[in-house]
Amino acid sequence: MTDTAPNGRRYSPVQCSGRAAEPLPLLPPTPPPPGPYKRDELSYAEAAVLTRAVRTAGESLDQASAAIRTASAALVSAWHETGAALERLELFQAGQRLGHAGAERRAVVEAHRHDGPEDRRAQPWWHREPVVWTMILLAAVYDTYFFATTFQDALDTDPNGPWYEQAIAYIPGVSIAIALVLAGYLLSESLSRHRSRAERRPVRGRLNWRIVFRRTFVEWRPEEQRRSPNDLPWPSWPLAIGFTLLVVGVLGLWAWLRGADPDVRDVTVQWPMVALLVLLTMSAIMLKAVSNNSFARRDARSRTELTAARVERDALEVAARQRIAELTDAWYRLQAVLDDALAVARRQFTDAWAQIAEERERHQRTGAIAPAFTSGEGSIGGEVYQGLTVPALPLQSLENGREALDRYAPKTAEDRLDRILKLLMEQLRKAMGSY
Repeated sequence: MTDTAPNGRRYSPVQCSGRAAEPLPLLPPTPPPPGPYKRDELSYAEAAVLTRAVRTAGESLDQASAAIRTASAALVSAWHETGAALERLELFQAGQRLGHAGAERRAVVEAHRHDGPEDRRAQPWWHREPVVWTMILLAAVYDTYFFATTFQDALDTDPNGPWYEQAIAYIPGVSIAIALVLAGYLLSESLSRHRSRAERRPVRGRLNWRIVFRRTFVEWRPEEQRRSPNDLPWPSWPLAIGFTLLVVGVLGLWAWLRGADPDVRDVTVQWPMVALLVLLTMSAIMLKAVSNNSFARRDARSRTELTAARVERDALEVAARQRIAELTDAWYRLQAVLDDALAVARRQFTDAWAQIAEERERHQRTGAIAPAFTSGEGSIGGEVYQGLTVPALPLQSLENGREALDRYAPKTAEDRLDRILKLLMEQLRKAMGSY
C-alpha cells in the first residue's frame, strides 16, 4: 500500500521505531558582557600586552649589555690611569721637593738681603763660564802650537815623517789645558773663600811691611779664627799657590828653551818671549780664579731648582688633568650607553601603556578618568600610572652600569686633585714666606 502525498507523489510506507525522538541540541548561552573593573587593576588582555612588552624590553637590554660592558671597562681603565697620575702628584708632594727648593731660594735671598749695591752674587759677563773656558782653551792651543817645534826636537821626530808622528808633538797640549784648569780652579777656590771673609770683615787692623813679612814667613795665623756654619770653608793656599807656580815655571822654562832654538834668528826676543808666555798663562789662570763666585752659583742653582720643581709640578698637574678629562669622557660615554639602552626598553612600555589607555578609552569599563602618572624615579619607565605595576624585568646590566657611574665618578678625582694642589701651594708658601 502506498500513500499519496498532496502533491501527487507516492511514497512507500516506512516502519517507525518504538523510541521517542531526541530533542535537538541547544546553542551555547551567550556570555554576559564584561563588567567594569577598577582602574588600578589589569585585565588579562592588558596583562598580555605588558608581558610581551617586558619580553621585548628584556631582549633589547640583552642586546645592549655588550656595549654597557665595553663602556664600563673603558671607564674603569680611565679611573685607574687617573689614579696613577694623581698618585705621582701625591708622591711629588710627599717628597717636599717644591718646599725644599722654595726654602733654599728663600735662604739665598735672606743671606744677601743686606749686601747693598755690591751684591756678592753679581757677576760681569766676562766671568761667565763660556768666556772663561774659551780663554783657557785658546791659551792651551796657543801654548801647544808655540811649543810644537820644541817638543818635536825633544822627541827627535822626523820633520818629514808621517802626519801621525808629527801629531805626537801636539799631545802635550792636552796636559797644558788640564794644568791650566787645575791651577785656575785651586787658586779660584782659595781666593773666593778668602775674599768672602776679608770683604765682610767688620774690623780691620793695622798693616805694614813688618806685619806682612811676619805673617808670610814667620807666623801665618797669629790669632785664632772662627767661622759660622753658614760661612764658606777656610781657604787652602799652599797647594793652590804651589801648583800655580809649578805650572807657570814649567811653561816659562819651555818658553826659554823655545827662545833659545837655533831657528829663532833674533836671540834678543828670548826673555820677552818667556815674559809673554808667562803673562798669557797667568792671564788664563787668573781669569778662572777671579770668575769663581760660589754665591752666584748658589743663586743660579736655587733658581734652577725652584724652576725645575715648578715645571715638574706643572707637568704632573697637566698629566693629571688630562687623565681626569679622559675619565670624564669615559663616564659620559657609559652614561650615554645606559641612556640609550634605557630609552629602547622604555619605548616598549610606553607603546604598551598607550595601547592599554586607548583600549580603556574605547570600552570605558574603568571609567573615563585615567589614573595619575607616576614620577618615574628609580624606574626604567615600566610603571606609568600609579597603582598599575608591570612584571619584573632583569636589570642587572643597567644596575652594574649605574654602580660603575657612582663608584668611578670624575668628581672624586677632581676633589682629590684640588686637595693635592692645595697642599703643594701651602708647602711652597710656608717655605718661601713673603718672598
